[in-house]
Amino acid sequence: MAKVNKNGSKILGDIKLQSNEPSPQLVDVEWDGENYVIGYNGRVAQGHLAKMDTIGNTILVDIPINTGGQGGSPMITSYDDKYYIAWSDFRDRTPETFYNSEIYYTITDKNGNKLIPETRLTFQNDAQVINTKIIFNKKSMGLAWLDYQSGSPQIYFAANRM
Repeated sequence: MAKVNKNGSKILGDIKLQSNEPSPQLVDVEWDGENYVIGYNGRVAQGHLAKMDTIGNTILVDIPINTGGQGGSPMITSYDDKYYIAWSDFRDRTPETFYNSEIYYTITDKNGNKLIPETRLTFQNDAQVINTKIIFNKKSMGLAWLDYQSGSPQIYFAANRM
């Protein structure tokens, strides 16, 4: 973590997230109104959640997002004191649909405790869907994702009134 002022000068910096993952891959950072929420991949295709305060202290770390190491690349949206997290997941693969990955999501509280089960959002046959960001406003939820269902990459969007 590094912090810069409005002119871009570093005022706090190079503070390491205290993760136990040997080679984490950063995917997303979100501001929840109080802290920085971090989504990253760990080993064996496992998505994780972490949180750091404004001076760089690690508050949460290595909170698993998806069960069983079946995907990763968690994208986080903070809304209404909850974290809405979506990721690409390949738990639905079969030998015939080896490249199939789907978008799943869950909702957690600000401590990383799941409030709903992991929920599948896309249903494709041997298509790859990648990285989505769920965005909320007071009336709807929207998400966009990269999908290969036509054989070449296409961007899809869906919205749901709440």
